[in-house]
Amino acid sequence: MSHFDDPVAATPPLPQMFDYDEQTKTLEVEYTDGTRIRYFDVPATLHFLLPHHVNPHRFADFLNQRSQYRSVQYRPENAMVRRPHEPRLESDCRQRNKAIFSHYRDGNFFYLVKVQDQKYSFPIPIEDAKGATLLAEFKAITLMRWIRKAIDDKTFQLVKS
Repeated sequence: MSHFDDPVAATPPLPQMFDYDEQTKTLEVEYTDGTRIRYFDVPATLHFLLPHHVNPHRFADFLNQRSQYRSVQYRPENAMVRRPHEPRLESDCRQRNKAIFSHYRDGNFFYLVKVQDQKYSFPIPIEDAKGATLLAEFKAITLMRWIRKAIDDKTFQLVKS
């Protein structure tokens, strides 16, 4: 079977998170495959910048308009640098892994994710979740932004049974 015969392999990554800076008119987009691209000179008035509950088609709108803007793929300063002894998170999180809500404490929502048959806990700060709907269960790859941040902050913790 070729790449073109497999509809899943042929599906391009979709945007999963927008971060817009009005001052610099830059839009940072994280895609479902972990790719991050910064778009320049993006007007703040565009319909795809509206919250999802206002524009449920925001991702499709963005995909139709993104080629109009100068862009560059980048690696954020706080991106995880894989070390040989760390769990292989991205590949494990892509393989139908789930992140399950555990509890709320001190301004953080805690989720559990299974990596290499071990459970890990990581926080999502309440200030990061403003305007978002946090569900009891997500595909783990959807929360990679916070998983990476927790690794960098040393708050990605092994859960002892």
